[in-house]
Amino acid sequence: MLTERIPGCSLTPKLMPPSSLHSIFPDADRADLNAVVAHTLHPCDLRKLDPRCHHHIQLCHGCIPPRPFFVTPSNSVQDYSSLDTVLVPLQIYFGILLARVPPSWAPSVTRNFQRYTARLIALADRYPWPAVRAYHMSFHQRRCVEMYTRGDYSGWGREDGELVEEHLLEHDSRAPRSSSDRRYKEKQD
Repeated sequence: MLTERIPGCSLTPKLMPPSSLHSIFPDADRADLNAVVAHTLHPCDLRKLDPRCHHHIQLCHGCIPPRPFFVTPSNSVQDYSSLDTVLVPLQIYFGILLARVPPSWAPSVTRNFQRYTARLIALADRYPWPAVRAYHMSFHQRRCVEMYTRGDYSGWGREDGELVEEHLLEHDSRAPRSSSDRRYKEKQD
């Protein structure tokens, strides 16, 4: 166990200053970078990070109501018309967060981000895109709350069964039906 302090060394890793962050992500607005690292960028505003699109003036319609600490979103959920419109800025978002986490956390956080990305791609293969988009917006918002309130990034690596049920299962023809659904179908036949 290390009991003595080494002069000039800190037990807490130094984080990248915001100015350095902007040099790594020059296409991102400084306010958006700050919102990402503060975990206050609304999921509907994720597209602000996409260097392909910088025309965000619509209000967010159909998004989950923002938490009190979120900045009001300026994008519409309809701006996310396909998987790549979420994945491209999401990878930039993850990169920004990874640049700010303590180095000892980076492997675990990276693994969680990779798991979520793979899961999102798999969901988009299985379910209609509007349902997956709604799932992602809700999932992302929950993760922001966890990161903001507890500094917890682990939720990105887990499936959220409640949100799967809320947004996706009704669109899954392969999902097992409840016994009452089967009885209803049998009466119809």
